[in-house]
Amino acid sequence: YNDTRIFYKECVSLVHSGFQVTLVAPVEQAFNEKMVEILPAGAWHGRIHRILVVVPRVLVKALQAKAAIYHLHDPELLLIAPLLNLTGAKVIYDIHEDYVTSIRQKSYIPKPFRNIVAVIFDFLEKLASLGCYKIIAEKYYRERFPKALEILNYPLLPPTQAHRDDSYQSSQLQGFNERYHWFLYSGNVTIDRGALLHLRLLSVNDKTAIAYIGKCSDAIASKIYAYADSLKIDEERIKIIGREQYVPRETIDDYTHSGSWLAGVALFPDTPHYTRKELTKFFEYMAAGLPILCTDFPAWKAIVDDSSCGLPVNPDDVQSLSQAIEFLIAHPEEARSMGENGRTAVQERYNWRAEERK
Repeated sequence: YNDTRIFYKECVSLVHSGFQVTLVAPVEQAFNEKMVEILPAGAWHGRIHRILVVVPRVLVKALQAKAAIYHLHDPELLLIAPLLNLTGAKVIYDIHEDYVTSIRQKSYIPKPFRNIVAVIFDFLEKLASLGCYKIIAEKYYRERFPKALEILNYPLLPPTQAHRDDSYQSSQLQGFNERYHWFLYSGNVTIDRGALLHLRLLSVNDKTAIAYIGKCSDAIASKIYAYADSLKIDEERIKIIGREQYVPRETIDDYTHSGSWLAGVALFPDTPHYTRKELTKFFEYMAAGLPILCTDFPAWKAIVDDSSCGLPVNPDDVQSLSQAIEFLIAHPEEARSMGENGRTAVQERYNWRAEERK
C-alpha cells in the first residue's frame, strides 16, 4: 500500500491540497495513515487470483467509496474502468511502466511468444484506456500515449538533517566493515537491474564493497553469492538488506542519507526496458549528495553529465570501471563536489514539487 509514487507522493499530496483520499490496496484490514483512508482488497496469490478475485474486490471497494475521481495504477484495473466511468466520475490511468518492453523480458513467457504478447498488450492497453485521462511517469512514454500528462517520478525533497533521528541512522550502519569503500544500490534487486553486474566493481578493486538495499528474493541472493564466489569476492564485502522482504521507503532513505558511500550505483545490462528510463534512484542518490556511477546509456549519461554529478561507464570495459573507482577513491573532494552538484540539481529541478502542482 505504501508505494512511494502512489502513497507518499500522489495520495499525500492530494490530502495536502484538500482532497478526501481513499486508497484501495492489497491489505487485509482498513486503517488510516497520513489522513489517507486505506481500504482492503486483500492480498493476491498469483496472477490469475489477482485478476479473477482481487480486481472484482477493488471494484466493489471503489464503488463503495463513491468517488468523484478514480485513479488507477495497474493495467488489469482497466477491466473495471468502463464501470467506473458509468458512475459519472472521472477516471485516470497512471502509467508507471513501459509494459511493452518489460513483457519482452519476462522469463515466465516463452521467448517465441514474447513479441506476440507485447503487441497484443500494446493494442489492448490503448483500447481499454480510451475512456481515461492518462498520466505518464516517464517522458518517452509519450510515444505510446501522445496526449498524456507527464507527472514524473522525481523524488520528494529529503527532510533536513535536524529532523533526522541520528541514533537510528548510526545503528543502521553497524556491521559495515570500515576497511572497504562501500557502494550503495537501492531498489528492487533483480538480474536485469544489475544484481550480478554490480559485482564487477568489487572484482576490479579489492578495496570496495556493496550494499543492496531493497527487496531481493532468495534465488537472486543465491546467484549473487555464487557469482561472487566465482570471482573470489569475500562475502563480507556484500550486504543484502531486504532478503525476501519489502524494505520501507523510510528505511531506504535512512540508509541512503546516513552512510559515507563511495557512490550510488546503477550498472544495468543493456535491455530495452531500462536504457531510456530516468531512474528514480538517480535522483534519490543525488538528493542524498552521492556521486553516481552508472551505465553509459545515452539517456543516463545525459542526466549525469548535465548535472556533473557522477561518472557514466561501460560495465563491460574493465579498465573504465577500474579508473572510475580509483578516481572516486583518490579524489574525495571531486567526488564530494559531484554529490553536491547532484543535490543542487534535485533541489532546483528534479524534485516532486513541480510534479505535485500538476
